[in-house]
Amino acid sequence: MTAASTPAPADGPTEGSRKVRFSTQVDEAVQDDVRATVAALQRLVGPQITLGAFTTEALRAAVQAAQDEHNAGKPFQVAHVSLPRGRRLGEGT
Repeated sequence: MTAASTPAPADGPTEGSRKVRFSTQVDEAVQDDVRATVAALQRLVGPQITLGAFTTEALRAAVQAAQDEHNAGKPFQVAHVSLPRGRRLGEGT
């Protein structure tokens, strides 16, 4: 992230788009790293760097990478179902 705000992708959220709660669990070390990174960026770049903005940008990048690798760069169909709970992706039996 830079001091200048990065525009949202053309097919992404626009000014005034509604924000929703998105909960998940992550390893404590990941949470610590993210919080430390955001705090450092707020000191170095400015207060416009928030946990929500940082997380949104990271999720957008991960979604784009998955689309590029597994769906010819196209968005996946919106899933209006609950995702299965349990073992994490990539965990063995």
